[in-house]
Amino acid sequence: MEVEQGGRRLPASSAPSSPGLCDFYEGLEAAGSEGRLESGVYTMEDMRILGRKRQWCPYFLARRTLSQASVLVWNYQYLLDPKVSAMVARDLEREAIVVFDEAHNIDNVCIEVFSVDLRAQTLDIASRNVARLRTEVDRAKASGTEKLRAEYQRLVAGLGGGGGGGGGGGG
Repeated sequence: MEVEQGGRRLPASSAPSSPGLCDFYEGLEAAGSEGRLESGVYTMEDMRILGRKRQWCPYFLARRTLSQASVLVWNYQYLLDPKVSAMVARDLEREAIVVFDEAHNIDNVCIEVFSVDLRAQTLDIASRNVARLRTEVDRAKASGTEKLRAEYQRLVAGLGGGGGGGGGGGG
């Protein structure tokens, strides 16, 4: 996303007036609901110019604008970055259209990013671990079955041996 890259490269137009605070971020926050863009098409440069003019942070303005965007041109690498993808998906309007820039490369990149190389040694270790786990599960099942059988026998013995008289009332 050009906005994401551009926001990180932006130098501060002035030093923060107090430690830890950015005047441009604070300016956007102070604008509240007024800190929104009118309908239109905006580039990162447009947001920089508007940011300088209104003392608003263009990076956070772009992030805030995601919830209003009906069309977003997005670099597909950000789809593959879970942190960015989650942030954009959370803020993006439900019916928005996402256009991937440079999407003709996405299939090869996905294959590369989501592929895993496994060595025979790794598979052997995994196989031994599964066998060990199977043995433990079988042992736990057998132990559980024996405990249930013993408890059942104890209950049956208790019902048969101690039940005389039934209690109650005479009349």
